[in-house]
Amino acid sequence: LSVEIRSGRPLDIAISRRHIARHSWSEVEHTLLHEMVHQWQAETRLRIDHGRTFRQKAREVGVLPAAKRTVSGAATNFEGLEGLGLM
Repeated sequence: LSVEIRSGRPLDIAISRRHIARHSWSEVEHTLLHEMVHQWQAETRLRIDHGRTFRQKAREVGVLPAAKRTVSGAATNFEGLEGLGLM
């Protein structure tokens, strides 16, 4: 997630072509959901980090809040995105 420095306003989410080429689609979806939780933090004026609030919201939408994990077979909860206010 990139944010405007002065206002902290979220600008966009970008996933690298390299990430898409090297990883399964479920990993790419997981990364996108992870970044969408950061977007939710920014839009609700919360600190953008991987703290308790991030981990709680991440679990709600089906993101495993760990830096290194195996995602294959992990169920993502796209219905949970409604809780982010992003869908």
